[in-house]
Amino acid sequence: MAEPADAGTGSLRAIVWEQISGSPPRSWRRWIGKDHAKAVRVVRDELAADRLIRVERHRVLFIPVERIVPRKAYLSRRLAERVGRAIRGGQPVGRMERDLRVLAALAGAARMKGVVGSGEARRHQNRIEQLSVPVEPIATALRKSVEAARSSAAGG
Repeated sequence: MAEPADAGTGSLRAIVWEQISGSPPRSWRRWIGKDHAKAVRVVRDELAADRLIRVERHRVLFIPVERIVPRKAYLSRRLAERVGRAIRGGQPVGRMERDLRVLAALAGAARMKGVVGSGEARRHQNRIEQLSVPVEPIATALRKSVEAARSSAAGG
């Protein structure tokens, strides 16, 4: 299996591609839960290297804490607004940009704060399902992983 041409060495896509191509078939839920801390570090480091975010490191009671600050916060807000509008409706799903459609599907599946609230996600569940068609198994696995993490956090 050949690696995609646009997957840079050391990028999250390259790391995941290497793991998936060298592994027996597994569920998307397993891949979403695998090495999530490493994935966060890789993406954080890529965004910092591209100067899209600033990582502020400090300590709270001797515990190292990182705060991620977007360098152009207005772009993050603008993207969150676009994704939220895609979830709420308006434009037909088939006429939306593929990237926006996928972002909206994943944000809806994860119930991302700042984009869509839990109640709003329930109201627009049919729309989120329509948006999820191109990435269905991934969106379902993400939703289940987020729900499992929230229920385990609530339980103890």
